[in-house]
Amino acid sequence: AHTLEVLDTAWGGGGGNTGDQSYMFLYGHLQVKIHRCLDLPNLDIGSLTDAYVRVNVDGKKGPRTETIMDNLRPEWNATLMMPVAGHMQVLSFDVKHEDILGPGTLIGRVCIPLVEIVELQVIEEGYDLDMGGQLVLSVKYIPSVNLGSGVSLQSSGFTQHSGNSVTLYQDALLSGTHSPPIKTDHGMYQHAECWHDIYYAIKAAKKFIYITGWSVWHKLVLLREDHTDPAAPCLPLGELLKQKSAEEGVTVLLLLWEDVTGLMATSDKETRTFFEGTNVQVVLAQRLGDTVTKKDGHTSLTTAAVTAVVGKDVLFTHHQKSVILDADPLRGDHQDRRRVICFVGGLDLTNGRYDNPSHEMFSSLHTVHQNDFYQALPFEGSLGPREPWHDIHCKIEGPVARDVLLNFEQRWTKQAKDKRKFLVNVTTEGNETFVSQQQESYYHDQQHPQTWDVQVFRSLDCNSAVIPGGKPYQLDYSIQEAYIHLIRRAERFIYIENQYFLGSAKEWLGYHDKSNNVECKHLIPNELCVKILSKIKAKEPFAVYIVVPLYPEGVPESATVQAILHWQFKTVEMMYHRIDKYLKVHKHSGNVTDYLNVYCLGKREALYDTTALIDKATDTRQKAMLMSKRFMIYVHSKMMIVDDEYIILGSANINERSMAGDRDSEICVGCCQPHYTVQKTCKDNYTAAGGLPKGDVYAFRKSLWIEHLGKDNWRELMEQPHNPQCVQCVNDKAIANWEAFADDTTPKEQPGHLLKYPYKVEDGKLKTVVNFFPDGVEQGAKVRGEPTDMIPNILTT
Repeated sequence: AHTLEVLDTAWGGGGGNTGDQSYMFLYGHLQVKIHRCLDLPNLDIGSLTDAYVRVNVDGKKGPRTETIMDNLRPEWNATLMMPVAGHMQVLSFDVKHEDILGPGTLIGRVCIPLVEIVELQVIEEGYDLDMGGQLVLSVKYIPSVNLGSGVSLQSSGFTQHSGNSVTLYQDALLSGTHSPPIKTDHGMYQHAECWHDIYYAIKAAKKFIYITGWSVWHKLVLLREDHTDPAAPCLPLGELLKQKSAEEGVTVLLLLWEDVTGLMATSDKETRTFFEGTNVQVVLAQRLGDTVTKKDGHTSLTTAAVTAVVGKDVLFTHHQKSVILDADPLRGDHQDRRRVICFVGGLDLTNGRYDNPSHEMFSSLHTVHQNDFYQALPFEGSLGPREPWHDIHCKIEGPVARDVLLNFEQRWTKQAKDKRKFLVNVTTEGNETFVSQQQESYYHDQQHPQTWDVQVFRSLDCNSAVIPGGKPYQLDYSIQEAYIHLIRRAERFIYIENQYFLGSAKEWLGYHDKSNNVECKHLIPNELCVKILSKIKAKEPFAVYIVVPLYPEGVPESATVQAILHWQFKTVEMMYHRIDKYLKVHKHSGNVTDYLNVYCLGKREALYDTTALIDKATDTRQKAMLMSKRFMIYVHSKMMIVDDEYIILGSANINERSMAGDRDSEICVGCCQPHYTVQKTCKDNYTAAGGLPKGDVYAFRKSLWIEHLGKDNWRELMEQPHNPQCVQCVNDKAIANWEAFADDTTPKEQPGHLLKYPYKVEDGKLKTVVNFFPDGVEQGAKVRGEPTDMIPNILTT
């Protein structure tokens, strides 16, 4: 209950217009119910108005209703839940006629001051519209303290399922030398290897194999080194899928993003060509923009997507990464009936992803990476360095796998309309081939200590999937809602690994509502600030660790990379400013880095002799890196761990593209073991500084930290990441690693890969430790980035 009392004073500056009494600080949800419209004017030629309603907060586009066709008195009775955090002024409702020739004709706009909504608690009435008619709606503000603390997200389109098994993967493979024994409260943690498990799951499938991907490379060899049996060598992925389809009659469907620009090197056309003339069905799907389906059944892009050459079919992507297939029954259950399992996460089945926690850059170029050199910079592959790749993935067995299957079926039905017949019937009642979803449980005994509760979340709209209910338009941004929900219920610490970290642009310093045209306003950075400030107020230890790449993929001085770095800097700057301001106003003795820290990963392969290679390099930057023997480890993870009890992972980055719902299409899973929670660990002796659960989420986080810090650098105090001594210990090691990484004298091995990101905070202001990234050829590779007018903000956010 102290949250609002504290935060209002901490939110001055930036986008928050705290001096204006018409602004309210809200932290919770707005529950909006769109009931109906009455007596709308007819704006259609030859028929009746096709109406929908969109909700906005201070001009930020929010969710919308379905379009109801040919009706002057449309009735929706739709409930929309909108998370809010920050200073806000006006909630507005745009009633529009869906026009086949344009983005829609505005019938009327209803504006309600949020001060009025908070004071009256509930508003329910009709509002007159400019062009005639009336909108009937109700609005209620629900503070965060009244939302409950249950782990499942009620607003998701998928329910949480119990009785699942979850296998967590770090990187594509994890050999024994990289997996030290980790003890949990239910025994020893079982490490697993992602691509090994995917390969043998594909080999074992008998009925269907479905794959979604941003990129899938048919030449990919999943098993290398000592994983292959000389008598049965590992087939490349494409050959394996051909064999399953042609020789075993397995239905193989690939749903891949079509890169119409050809600039992203996703191998989409090459992969489709490879499978031509086979039974493997490949669909390349563009990420189309908003559409409108008219009464004659024809679909047309709106003017917004048609007139913009950089329309959504070019700007945005299908980013989901999943493999869904059938598997043998468990322990002889249900005779020979098959079950459904799936793999979900950040790893695409494509080139450059094969890696382990050692992240070799040079020494593997003539072995496991000989035919799989990947580097986003224009380097000669035989010389190196390759781009080391760190990622997170998972396997799910149990009832929730059916929801991942349903996501595929909904997308395939929408995007592969002429190939719908190829979908295998898995769910029909009385099916003799597959068990029912209820029979999918991996753990029938809910008291089993290793059972998992799992829920599916998405970023996706009806242009990318057929969403149940037959509605012409729906928007799912439950991934953002899930992140917000988990941050709000966090007690001790939050650990994030993500390819990007930018958002909450409405609150950036120097960016005000009237001038801020950066459409990156999702709430996740804002929510992290709110959580930290509330914990400072409560005098409870709390820590947020964020791991990102040193810089986004590409040439670091390029306009695109510099713009993304600029948005990242503005995001982190805002967060440190808020925390520092609160500490000073309330005379707390702590520092901002007691609560929030940003890291990256990097490596020096100092013992590898590159002397003979330096003169062969023609690229100046490659020559410099051959001398320094260093490169960043590219963080491609999309994961958050909360209190060692809950993990959310998948394909979604922390940017607007992944969180908005109407940009990139994404999928994530939220997973927890119900017998390993903070409350159950503390039982009746709950204290803010108490212990943390020691289930598989804890073991996975510990395994990641051992990978990043080095197995010889693990300390007992790291069992409690919220402990200020742990924060200081991690920072000390990360700073030492950065100094070794950035040292331009004699290359030396680092004790670990975790580097303190080259930011520093001085008197509450975010600055950079160095102006430019190491091994930069031009002085344009700025650590703090730089905005550009050359590229639309919508592309880089």
